[in-house]
Amino acid sequence: MEALRDVGKFTTLDAKLLSALTNILTGDFARKVDTYKETEATNKRYVRGRQVLLMMHEHFSTNIKHVATYALQDLSSVKLKGDNLRGFISNWDQVMAGIPKVPEVSVLETLFFNQVKISKAIAHDLQEYHRAEDGSDKKTYDFLVTAVRRYLDRERLESNRERVARTFGLGASSSSAAPAVGEKTGYIPKGYCVKWNKGTCTNDSCTYKHEKPPPKKDISQDRPQVG
Repeated sequence: MEALRDVGKFTTLDAKLLSALTNILTGDFARKVDTYKETEATNKRYVRGRQVLLMMHEHFSTNIKHVATYALQDLSSVKLKGDNLRGFISNWDQVMAGIPKVPEVSVLETLFFNQVKISKAIAHDLQEYHRAEDGSDKKTYDFLVTAVRRYLDRERLESNRERVARTFGLGASSSSAAPAVGEKTGYIPKGYCVKWNKGTCTNDSCTYKHEKPPPKKDISQDRPQVG
């Protein structure tokens, strides 16, 4: 992992890789990556796309090598606890991946519904499921699973937005502090990183200051008074 931190001249390509991987991550593995990102951010280190790719490789390689053989009763034991849909779907997927012969869809629908029917997070989707006629697209196992995954995607995106807002100080009241000169005029004095002030610098070895410059002094205040 440490060796993959240095991306050399491929900073932009690695950033695109990280973005693409983040957009497809789900379940327990997505939570694992989020935790890793938060840990690295605390230590003021960038997470690289290559690092996440290695984590993905190791995660699924381990699953393949140590795949357990589950039975229907194991699927029945997967429970939704405290409306923790992320933990539930992660356990569900794990057991499903280890079942040699997948049960009938009607059985999966019954088992899945018996757990998520108490979820408040997808209450709207459950109402649609209840109102739908038998045989319709909204009265299926796929509809229930999609509802859960869609909710978790929304939750993850909202969490990402909040993390970005905290990182770059977005959403703060403009009246709480005077804007830095870069915010006010677009001018960044010598020695300060222009990209960092725009929130786009990804160079770990950047030699410019990663901080907001002080407000530019008003020259008119130093002019001598006439008369």
